Amino acid sequence: MDTDEKILFKKAELLLNEKVVKIEKLTKGYVNKTYKVSVGSGDYVFRIFAAFTWPEHGKIEFINKKLAENNIERAENIAVIRDDDYFKNGYMAERFINGQNAEDVVKTKDFVTEYYIKLAGLVGKIHKITIENYGYIGHGIASHSSFVEFISDVYDSDVINKITKKGLLDIDQLKQIKSIILRHISTINLPPVLCHGDISPDNVMISDNENKSLVLIDWDNATSGVWISDFSVMTYWMSLALDKTEYAYYRDIFLKYYHTDYPVKNLAVLEKAFHLLQGIKLLSFYEDKGLLEITLRRLNEDRLTVE
Repeated sequence: MDTDEKILFKKAELLLNEKVVKIEKLTKGYVNKTYKVSVGSGDYVFRIFAAFTWPEHGKIEFINKKLAENNIERAENIAVIRDDDYFKNGYMAERFINGQNAEDVVKTKDFVTEYYIKLAGLVGKIHKITIENYGYIGHGIASHSSFVEFISDVYDSDVINKITKKGLLDIDQLKQIKSIILRHISTINLPPVLCHGDISPDNVMISDNENKSLVLIDWDNATSGVWISDFSVMTYWMSLALDKTEYAYYRDIFLKYYHTDYPVKNLAVLEKAFHLLQGIKLLSFYEDKGLLEITLRRLNEDRLTVE
């Protein structure tokens, strides 16, 4: 047991007012350093934040409250602590969802169709949760008055700075790609809704209840956005994990069972514009993973589709 685990062990006992029986590190579905903590009354997830400002202060509590109000199954939040003496960025605790991570189940192919049908229903319910304005949602207060303004700011702060520092693309290339993305996104006239921001099997738990209900976990990337942006992040990950035939089939399954009051005619083009945005946002990450060449190739394919 390392130092963090020993400290967390004591803090968990104080917070839960129970003796910790077991503590184990989790890897799937979470970005921050995450542990499953078992006590006599049940299991909990403790997450040590990697950054003080991310997720934004008040966001986890706000989302948990909104999900509860709309009767959407969730990992119930127990506490979010930002002023800790040891974990300087803070940590949080939530109830553990008993079940399987969807990434493991989807690989077997036995549950895939049912998974996307259920996921469509779940995401459709989440997208019924409206929020005033767009953008980051610390304490439930969105940061931008327009979606285009939000995406533009994200691109400038989260994309250009990282990529130019590493010399992955030059500034003129980045500006051209930004122009293409904003040209398409500016045509969107959709209300701001709660978006998970990273829908993938890795961030879904399949409960071990009779209904095998789905629960989205790790809401760190959640924002107030438009439903197409959330859908497109999901299909971006699908396109990397599935062959073209499977991708088209399961994408259609999802859309068949996903219900929105705001359909759009040019979904495929907008989806590719968001894929382009997702690819450029991930460029620095994949360069660190040694996958730069593959990511650039995909980036150019998506760019050619929407230029």
